[in-house]
Amino acid sequence: MGQMKIRFSVIAFFLTACVAQPLSPTPTLRSVSVFVPLPTETITLTPEATPIILPSATPVLAPYEQYSIDYLRQRSYGGGALEVSEKLAEHEKYSTYTVRYSSDGLYIYAVMNVPNGDAKYPVVISVHGYFPTDEYYVLDTDFAIENRLAEEGYITIHPTLRNYPPSDNGDNLFRVGDAIDILNLIAIVKAHGGEGVLEKADSTRIGIGGRSMGGGIALRVLTVTSDVKAAYLYSPISGDESRNVEFFRSYARRDPQFKGEVDAPTGIIENISPQNYYQNIMASILLAHGESDRIVPVTWTEDTCELLKQAGIQKRCIFYKGADHTFYADDLDDFMDEILAFFALHLRQ
Repeated sequence: MGQMKIRFSVIAFFLTACVAQPLSPTPTLRSVSVFVPLPTETITLTPEATPIILPSATPVLAPYEQYSIDYLRQRSYGGGALEVSEKLAEHEKYSTYTVRYSSDGLYIYAVMNVPNGDAKYPVVISVHGYFPTDEYYVLDTDFAIENRLAEEGYITIHPTLRNYPPSDNGDNLFRVGDAIDILNLIAIVKAHGGEGVLEKADSTRIGIGGRSMGGGIALRVLTVTSDVKAAYLYSPISGDESRNVEFFRSYARRDPQFKGEVDAPTGIIENISPQNYYQNIMASILLAHGESDRIVPVTWTEDTCELLKQAGIQKRCIFYKGADHTFYADDLDDFMDEILAFFALHLRQ
């Protein structure tokens, strides 16, 4: 199946929905104010004295601590809901919408497919790969896998990651911000399954898919949450952030979201790297990589498969002979069949 053709009115939606902001180390909020009152403690000095209200101490994070797997596992996610912006298309077996949700004060936009039947359907969240942010246009994305899944009875949600228009801009060192956006979306699906645009969602059956950079983001997500039951990784980057930092070093010259990664101490990188936390993964994983990949080395997926095996994770690894970073023709058809069989076994049942 080819790329999804969208009506001209969609372009007007994305142009008016938001205006891309310049990247900066501090997230740009879209007219969203968040006020969290500090806990207070009342101290009475004497029976006649006026009570003195002192704020409790706010924890101070060590440098880079907010990017560590341990920190991500301790914090909370969710809040808000999935809002429909526009219905894009009506197909024979599913309908397509643009939606948005709030993630740590940022608006994240997504393309969502919902089967037209009346059943409860599993939800698959897909994570896109890297593009230069000034060249990315969401409706140019190849939705072949998402559309095939929707035809087979899966709700699919394809977020446009932070720093990619029309989503808001925010901190994304080590691609941790992207993982937070996915974790917030998972929490929203869990909390609001059966409501609104998620009316048909079975929030007990959530899957995830990640392509290239998105595969690395998915690996991080899997080490943080147990709410994902099955995942596919398509030509993923490494679970070792020292490799990924070097991989994205050249992009950092013109993409501010990665600047500063090379300055992190080695010990910090170990705490940020998903591969050191694979024992936390509860999901079953399908990995596929082309043996002739000229962008992400196939050896990275070979290493990931071995480390997942050592961690006791249920996984299936496929290596396509002669395939490059993107699969075509028979390789792509075979991979989609593999995804459907994998989800039928680990997500539908």
